[in-house]
This record gives sequence, C-alpha cells and structure tokens, in this order.
Amino acid sequence: MSHDEDLPQKPEQLRLPGELDEAVAAAAAATEVPKTTWIRQAIEMALAVQAEDDQPISRAEALRALTLLRPARHGTT
Repeated sequence: MSHDEDLPQKPEQLRLPGELDEAVAAAAAATEVPKTTWIRQAIEMALAVQAEDDQPISRAEALRALTLLRPARHGTT
C-alpha cells in the first residue's frame, strides 16, 4: 500500500505525547520528509508487516545475520 497523491485523503487528528512527537519530528527531519508523510509511511509499513504476518527485526539483528552469511575465504586455514 503506497500513498498516491491523486487519491482522496481523509484528515485525521493524532495526539502524541511530547517525547514521541519530538522523536517523530526528528525521524522525519533525518529522512527529509514532512512529519505527516513520515507518519503515513510508518503506518503503511506496520500494516504491510501485519498483513504478511511478519515480524520486524532491529538493524543490529539484521547486520548480525548478514555477517554470518559472508562467504568463507578460500585457500586460508
């Protein structure tokens, strides 16, 4: 599910604790998108994960798993 500018949009009001709002604003700024776009993308990602019955993992867990997949060097012991 991706956002399409041509589709009608329904405005929603969202109340966030101050600390969460600041974290969202910082994350949006880091990715150079408006806060509303960042929130919409986060919701779309959460819905996609839920629909696929998948579980997100942390970046550290992903890097650890990828490290284990590095091919062994041939010719060394």
